Amino acid sequence: MFVSADDMNSSMNIVQTYQGGIGMGQRDYYLENDEQTKSIRDKYKEHLVKMFQLAGYDEATAQKAMVAVMNIETRLAKAARSQVELRDPHANYNKMDMETLKKNFPTFNWDAYFTTSGLNDLKEVNVGQPAAMKEVADVINTVPLEDQKFYLQWNLIDAAASFLSDDFVAQNFDFYSRTMSGKKEMQPRWKRAVSTVDGSLGEVVGQMYVEKYFPAAAKERMVGLVKNLQTSLGERIKPHRQQAAVCGVGICHRHLLLCVCPLSFSHRAIFGACAANVASIFTTCHPCSVRAFITRSSSVRLEMFRKALSQSGNSLPISSKPAAPSRASITAWVSTSASECPSKPRSCGMSTPPMMQRRPSTSW
Repeated sequence: MFVSADDMNSSMNIVQTYQGGIGMGQRDYYLENDEQTKSIRDKYKEHLVKMFQLAGYDEATAQKAMVAVMNIETRLAKAARSQVELRDPHANYNKMDMETLKKNFPTFNWDAYFTTSGLNDLKEVNVGQPAAMKEVADVINTVPLEDQKFYLQWNLIDAAASFLSDDFVAQNFDFYSRTMSGKKEMQPRWKRAVSTVDGSLGEVVGQMYVEKYFPAAAKERMVGLVKNLQTSLGERIKPHRQQAAVCGVGICHRHLLLCVCPLSFSHRAIFGACAANVASIFTTCHPCSVRAFITRSSSVRLEMFRKALSQSGNSLPISSKPAAPSRASITAWVSTSASECPSKPRSCGMSTPPMMQRRPSTSW
């Protein structure tokens, strides 16, 4: 459980739950049966037994505890979503009010859990992976209490291993760092100590560092520098905006990746627009702009243009047929308006910066 921004309303935070509870981190380690995965799984079982023995259990009890832990973690792994499924933000957004949460997962005493965690008067919770939460409830309801105790004891041992005696630390490194990550040797104790402090007090130490090496005066200088850059860039762009407005087409310079100034519009902006807006975009473009676009278009570009026109209902006055217009019909349409074109295509006086000038390209 954690608190973070609501994915559908970034102005607020929300309590969220996330699948977990498996010692090897990823579900595939429990479910795949290739030789490498099976080898890692067998070493994990050995690791469980050794850690229970270091915690004071005899070998027979440690073996029994290992079986209980593996059974529970395998069940949780089967219910967990894959790494690909976890990338879908919509599938992992399942916001529920407290009444729905208690109805869907009645096994948990949610009021006691949230109150103990310091979260009072909650209204909503996002249950990231409902199937995983349901499996946790099923484990609580069906697994013998003794096995559940072994599982909870293992989680305590595992979480504290790096802070216990050297034999715990060495065994923990042997599996998680050497077997799973391929590390050859452990960092010196002092480096591990610094990492622990940094991980626990990172924000506080960061504030101390900023106060010493980045005082308020330095921040003010940087803020002033950024404002000066904004002012300078604004003065550079302003004349182009005014020239575009004189042309009667609005704020439309290629710097902004918009596409209505003659010979200066961006092909990507046209195809980045939704199909419903294609007709209005080309209607506002000067005919010589469209003609230049078609003349310089590759077959791929032209096909995208045709598709966009078809999806917009063929609303441009290019062809009277319901089908998408051909290259010849589009060229004929823009040619009829040639008399309206200025003697020089760049009638607005705008120039294209060197870095924006057209270069030979095969990507479009």
